[in-house]
Formats: sequence, structure tokens, C-alpha cells
Amino acid sequence: MRVIARFSGTDATVTLSQSDGYAGGPSWFDVIVDGVTQAPFAVTGEHEDHVLASGLVSGVHVVEIDKR
Repeated sequence: MRVIARFSGTDATVTLSQSDGYAGGPSWFDVIVDGVTQAPFAVTGEHEDHVLASGLVSGVHVVEIDKR
């Protein structure tokens, strides 16, 4: 699963939930902000907030999250 979003502002946060599937364990996501790879993150519970970008210059940006 991949999500690409364009937003205007200085910060971007996503709220995600993990449901144990066939393999169980956390779901890992890769993050790219304005073409720059960020640290990956894991979702292990319900309704978790994850900061994708912060402190960006005010303006239009593109964020991409890609489930591993």
C-alpha cells in the first residue's frame, strides 16, 4: 500500500491502526518527504499518531508513505 499526499503547511501527521494479520507483528512504513527518505516507523496498536514531517518551510510539500 502506498499513499502520496500533497499538503500546504509546515507539519504532517498520520493516524494509523494495526490489525494482526496472517503473520502478526507490527506494520512497517517507509516515509519520503519532498523526495527525501525519512526514518521508517512501525505501527503496533490502535489509533497511533506518527509525525511524518515537522519544521518544514511554509508552503506546498509532498509526503509519501509506503507499507513494507
